[in-house]
Amino acid sequence: MKKIFTLICAAVLMCGFASAQKVQRYDVTNATEFNNALTEIATLEKGSTAYVYIQGLIDAKTLKNDASGKMQPTLRNIHFIGVNDEETGERATLKMEMQLPANNTEADGFSLHYENLRLMQTQGVWGNSKHLMNFKDTLKHYIDTLEFVNCELTELCRSLYRAEAQNKNTDAGTMKVFRMENCVVHNGFRQASAMPAIYMAQPVNEMTFKNNTFYDLTYLNGIVSFGTMTENTGRQAVKVVFENNTVCAWSKASLLGYAGGVSTESEFHIKNNIIVQPNWIDEMNGRFGDTNGSHAGVGIYGETDEANGFLTQDSVDARIAKGVNLTNLDGGLVQLENNILYGYKYQDMNDAIDMGNIIPIGNDENEEAEFSFLTMEDAGFAWSDFVDAKNDKFQINDQHAVHAAGKNGAPLGDTNNYTDKVIKEVAVSIKISGSKTVSYAIEPMQEKYFTGDKITITLNDHNNALRTLNTFKGWSDGSMETIRVIELTDNLDLTATYESAISGVVSWFDFSQTPAAGQNKLTNYEADVYAEGNRAVATMMMCDTLNAAVSGDYRVVNGSENRFNWRSSKFGEDAADQQICVLSRKSPAIVRAENKPDFLVFTFSTKDLHNVVFSAFCGTDNFGYKTQLADYSIDGGQTWINFAKVDMESKPASYAGASEPNGVHWGWTELKGILPAEVENLESVQVRVIGDVTGEQVDNVYSGIDHETANMFEYVGAVLITAGEAAGIQNVNFVQNKNAVRYNLSGQKVDDSYKGVVIVNGKKMFVK
Repeated sequence: MKKIFTLICAAVLMCGFASAQKVQRYDVTNATEFNNALTEIATLEKGSTAYVYIQGLIDAKTLKNDASGKMQPTLRNIHFIGVNDEETGERATLKMEMQLPANNTEADGFSLHYENLRLMQTQGVWGNSKHLMNFKDTLKHYIDTLEFVNCELTELCRSLYRAEAQNKNTDAGTMKVFRMENCVVHNGFRQASAMPAIYMAQPVNEMTFKNNTFYDLTYLNGIVSFGTMTENTGRQAVKVVFENNTVCAWSKASLLGYAGGVSTESEFHIKNNIIVQPNWIDEMNGRFGDTNGSHAGVGIYGETDEANGFLTQDSVDARIAKGVNLTNLDGGLVQLENNILYGYKYQDMNDAIDMGNIIPIGNDENEEAEFSFLTMEDAGFAWSDFVDAKNDKFQINDQHAVHAAGKNGAPLGDTNNYTDKVIKEVAVSIKISGSKTVSYAIEPMQEKYFTGDKITITLNDHNNALRTLNTFKGWSDGSMETIRVIELTDNLDLTATYESAISGVVSWFDFSQTPAAGQNKLTNYEADVYAEGNRAVATMMMCDTLNAAVSGDYRVVNGSENRFNWRSSKFGEDAADQQICVLSRKSPAIVRAENKPDFLVFTFSTKDLHNVVFSAFCGTDNFGYKTQLADYSIDGGQTWINFAKVDMESKPASYAGASEPNGVHWGWTELKGILPAEVENLESVQVRVIGDVTGEQVDNVYSGIDHETANMFEYVGAVLITAGEAAGIQNVNFVQNKNAVRYNLSGQKVDDSYKGVVIVNGKKMFVK
């Protein structure tokens, strides 16, 4: 953390010095610096202002008041401001769950400001009852200002802000100003037990929502609700401005739920919005938001998949026709004008108007107005006037009529979505020439792409320090970059040309999968590259002779056992560009004593294959069997027959960082062999790599390992399975031709007495 400056601002009243207020700035790039900044802010005088500038990704976990009295956040005026990445322009990201401080007074001046940030909940959409910011207690929580400006709020679980009193006798404090402007809120509320995005028990003086876009909010229960107002709170006069927002989301209850918490002196200006329910079914839209109890990520949607929590298209249409109330107001001065509604409707306020509890107004209370809304048809607006709402593209051409269809000629919906650019769908085509074993990835992977989208193309040649599988020759547009960031301006058609360095690849393991964060275990081990659809799978066999509950000597494990690990590199002496991913097997000494070490099995098909070669590199930096064996089985592992062996070579362990630089390690040494003809043309063949229990045991001589009690740590990497052409005559074709003529290299006729041509393995032979 770098504290950039401290400003001392003095206010001079009359003739003398009256007060001083500190303004602190902190630049933070990681969670430790972030938490240190909050700790230091806690020492500032009450009423002080702090600016925390955030760069990169910071996972701040849960910010709360702990038992030691440390306040996170503290009762100060705190601005969290994101600093865009200089190269990519990406916003900084703050992941958190904030438990709000309590027992403060209005005089404390506690405020929280979030600007230019991507805000995410630490546990993402599947967190259990998690909220971005929340409290539920019997304490008071006074807040001057809570605002989100130019932010992206995503991966949300239950709510953005949950302010809930523990019981009806509780006074939860008050909030003066809530503000959300120029924000995008999406990919959230995935828990089936729906909650509103802003769940209020605090009276609020002002609430402003301007120029925001809301979409892909699976189980939304309204954007705001005063449903937890307590009897002790009383009704509050609030001024609400909900203007120029675009909402494309289902809502279980009224989108703006203020009933029961506001007085007749309240003022509501709800105008110039585009508020629509999606008319399609996909992973984030068209679910049973009010009935299904399962996680929203379970199941595959379909036309008739109501059993899995998805509405059918008929149900979607019926729900849209029925409509959801936009508001549930029971008092106040109300402006409802020039809103496009689809699947939402205005509530019936006639009785409240007759009783004088609700008074329709225009831009102010002196301007009378009738409640008016626009259907999409009324506004001359169709789904196709968004670039592609289904794929989260809500841009609208600024020449469209809705750009001036709002109150007093203002635009409708989020003004940030209007553009003067022609945004069109474009095709993205990436091809690989010259190799069947190169793969590529496009991020983000989308069903559709549009002009202005930025994509990253990453080529993977699957080479490592032990093998070169492919040699890159360049892109069709002349680029030699293997990682490319491209902004799409038109259709993209690129070809990456490679030269295969190894022919006849059947399957190739470079173990380039990535385990879950903080883990070194994988749930499965499949070939990273497989030609002609021949995918090999690695299986871990763990000796269980000492486990009476298991029948048989070995059982299959899925990689979660501590006996088998995925390692990003072995050995440590390898330079970064030479480190390879390997599988580690650890056979306990008690199992080794039974002469039945753990081993790896590779299963694949040899259908239509000949001259199959299996190769893997073996090693150990600790303790293992010097001789490594490759055995095959064609009866499902009942019988194993050896076809290759190798003695691992010792090498000095003089690499930097070695605990014993004078020691040795064993490997990398290639274990390679040709499978016999009997394994050809079979649906399933197994090859295992296992230590030779009859041979020598080796270790790092400086490791101090006792052979009698040592576990084995043996590694296998860069597994390659290839096939070659069949030996001998496999295919003969006779072409009858009585007038067959043979010429020499000079073009002179040699003989015309041949009866025809025999083609053997593709080569011509003349027959008399």
